[in-house]
Amino acid sequence: MKMLKTTILILFGLGIGAFMLHYGIRVYKGQAKPPQAIRSYVILSGSMAPVIPTGSIVFTYPQDFYLPGDVISFSPTGAKKDVVTHRITNTVDNGDTYFSATTLKTKGDANKTEDYSTITSDRVIGKVFLTVPMAGHLVDFTKRPYGFILLIIVPATIIIYEELKNLKNEFLKTLRSLRRKHSTEPSPAEKRLNFNPNLLLVIPLLSAAFFVVMFSKSFFLDAEASVDNILGAASDFMLPSPSVSPSPSVSITPTVTTTPGIAQTLVINEVLPDTDCEIGQQEAQWLEVYNGYSTSINLKNFKLLDGSNNQIDLVTAVTNLAAGQFALISHSNATWTQCFDDNDVVTSNFGGGTFNLDTGTLKLMDPANSIIDVVSWGGVTGLDPVQNQSIERDPDGFDSAFGDSFNAVDFVVRSTPAPGL
Repeated sequence: MKMLKTTILILFGLGIGAFMLHYGIRVYKGQAKPPQAIRSYVILSGSMAPVIPTGSIVFTYPQDFYLPGDVISFSPTGAKKDVVTHRITNTVDNGDTYFSATTLKTKGDANKTEDYSTITSDRVIGKVFLTVPMAGHLVDFTKRPYGFILLIIVPATIIIYEELKNLKNEFLKTLRSLRRKHSTEPSPAEKRLNFNPNLLLVIPLLSAAFFVVMFSKSFFLDAEASVDNILGAASDFMLPSPSVSPSPSVSITPTVTTTPGIAQTLVINEVLPDTDCEIGQQEAQWLEVYNGYSTSINLKNFKLLDGSNNQIDLVTAVTNLAAGQFALISHSNATWTQCFDDNDVVTSNFGGGTFNLDTGTLKLMDPANSIIDVVSWGGVTGLDPVQNQSIERDPDGFDSAFGDSFNAVDFVVRSTPAPGL
């Protein structure tokens, strides 16, 4: 039986060695990627349900090209911990075929619309080739202190204790064998070895206490920031601490850096609340927005609130706005042919619904329905534009207030409005 076990172990070792040698040669020749190219991520939202349920672990592997229908993990911002897993829906027309396309459109299976920002191929981490449902919950439990103790420390302590006990027995057996060969009376040193084996518990218990202290310290001091993520990323299978995430039913919002200066989100840059120029029976009012995000966005995914809390879509149709660019939004396209010059910037019309531009307050909402910008005039703001005057950020795009807050010093009153400039 012992010979059989030895033979099996030898054959198993030879098989593993042959496989590793073959795989190493393929990696050296560039015919295969190294194993570290495989990445694993824990899904924290339901944007890919039911194909990938919340709490699943997905494994990805880089591909030479990606096709519509592939589920991929990618980083929309390039940050290692800002990772999203969505399905490719289409390619942007910068390649003749899917095989040469470098820009992709993505969408969560459970989301109603595509992600409003496209991604470039260099941001793709890999294609999902394996999904393990619900395994992420175990990962989460393991990372918590009590889970780590129960699933890691306790089993390790038991194994260490059993191994020490076996070593002790083997050591005593060897001594007894030597004693039988050389003496019939055990020496004082040998007698001292006959202690209570339960005392060996002290060693693994002390070791366990040491590891608990060390790992607990590491756990509580390990603060990882992860903003606007749909999933947690970790090559070591560890689940990140809970962080602010978009609702599973919406597309991803670009990362916001709250540093005073030029806006890092979409903001209202200029507003003309009252004008004597009319299109039909409606005033030719307008507002100008500035895209402070680092990527192109679709204005259709944003919403606008007036001072009476009437909510509409910011624009009525799909309108893409590049990073760092302006767009003009009005009630009618005729605004830019009969009343004002659009100065060759992107133009669009307000979304339908009850809305009033002259209520003294406007608020912008992102695709996650979070307020990202507020503009007010009149009253205590000190901004009192009269008819045919606008209020505008000075300089363009400057924003010292974030979210649902407003700072009047960011704006000036323009006697001559400057749409698109």
